[in-house]
Amino acid sequence: MTLLDAGRLASPPEGAAEAAAGRSPDRFCPQAAPEERAAYRARAKALMEAAAAAEDARRPLAVVGLGGECFGIELAAVREFCDIAQPTPIPCCPPHVLGVVSLRGDLLTLLDLRAALDLPRAARAGGKAVVALLGDQAVGWAVDAVHDVIYLREEELQAAPAALRERHGAEVKGAAPYAGGMMTVLDLPALLARKDWVVDETV
Repeated sequence: MTLLDAGRLASPPEGAAEAAAGRSPDRFCPQAAPEERAAYRARAKALMEAAAAAEDARRPLAVVGLGGECFGIELAAVREFCDIAQPTPIPCCPPHVLGVVSLRGDLLTLLDLRAALDLPRAARAGGKAVVALLGDQAVGWAVDAVHDVIYLREEELQAAPAALRERHGAEVKGAAPYAGGMMTVLDLPALLARKDWVVDETV
């Protein structure tokens, strides 16, 4: 059995009188003086703006696994992630070109960045690919796994080890903590744009 409070049912809800009179009930600190409410609103607005600015300052990264290591790449450089099958080899191409795969009916060139990252070459391509744009052309980067998408605070991005900077220069943006370890944050467009990777031969 449900018991109703007839007195409360007969009373108008809080703020109804103000609404009927065309006024909006002010429930923001109702016991405060008008100047105090204005100060509180200004503080709340400043806090919201600071929180929004902090969120905008975060760097969105996709975390991928390759050769047992984690790498972060900025989402702005990524068109999509996809599953891949074993690529079809392309004759007379350098080792970093694994071949081509079909992506929704289009041929996608699949690259192996292990040599560029000083990782041992795998016996076969991983089951995932990061699809990025190299100029107007889409290319795929074979990875072992796509782990996560994170939003990295700028203060979490540390300088890469000196040896890594010497080998890769602008291709490495730094290092950051991830899952109890460290990941290398890459500049994927700079890595894919290596001049020595451009295949320009006539057979």
